[in-house]
Amino acid sequence: MIELEKIMSETKNNKMMQRIIMMAILMTGLFFFGAGQVKAQENCKTVAEVKALEKTDLGLSEFGKSKNGECWLTKAKALDKNLSGADLWAADLIKADLTGADLSKANLSGANLAGANLKGAKLNGANLGMATLSYAMLEEADLTGASLDFAVLVITNLSKARLTNASLRDANLTGADLKDANLTGAVIWNADLSYAVLTGAKLTFANLSKADLTKANLSGADLSKAILTAANLSGANLSKANLSKANLSFANLSKANLSEVDLRFADLSFANLSEANLTGSSVSRSTTKGVDFDDWKKLGGTVKD
Repeated sequence: MIELEKIMSETKNNKMMQRIIMMAILMTGLFFFGAGQVKAQENCKTVAEVKALEKTDLGLSEFGKSKNGECWLTKAKALDKNLSGADLWAADLIKADLTGADLSKANLSGANLAGANLKGAKLNGANLGMATLSYAMLEEADLTGASLDFAVLVITNLSKARLTNASLRDANLTGADLKDANLTGAVIWNADLSYAVLTGAKLTFANLSKADLTKANLSGADLSKAILTAANLSGANLSKANLSKANLSFANLSKANLSEVDLRFADLSFANLSEANLTGSSVSRSTTKGVDFDDWKKLGGTVKD
């Protein structure tokens, strides 16, 4: 009987010891796991680093890529402002507050940033292809050299934004506010800018071929040397705009307001000017093949050698 009680006592003690050891192991594991998570958040790999790892013998699995993306997403949602080179492909950042954040060279392709606040953010060289930015605030943001091909920017605020040499091929900018924005050298080919506000915008050397600018407001905009071949500017307001040396061949300018527009040396070959307001505008040494000057004069335009 005494032996049995001794054995039972030892068994209980062993179980208690096992529980203590297990608890210690569990606590240690949680500590290191937490520390690892913190370290991961501090050292999210950039796109370049991910690509570099893929080239090594160790390689990087799809799981690893996914975790890296989650890492950056956690940082973004935690309002971390240093996201340069972040891998945020297809990330859900609806209404995120990223005011003044550094997202330069970040991968935001396919990301949803609808309603997000990116005022003053650094997005130079960032990939925003096919991203959704409708109703987002991008006032004074730096998007120099950024890729926004096929992006959706409906009613987006881009006033005073820097979009120099940015790519906006096939982008949807319906109703967007681009007042005083700098789009020098930007490629906006086949983009939808209908009803957009571009007053005072700088579009020198910009490529707007086949762009839809129906009823857009471009009053006072600088479009000198811009390419607007086959662009739709019907009903657009271009009053006092600078279109000197611009290419407007085959452009639709019907019912457009071209009052006091500078069209010196512009190419207006086969442009449609029916019912346009040409009060105070003039053509000087421009290419005007296919343009009916009788109609031009009737509509208020003047012709100068």
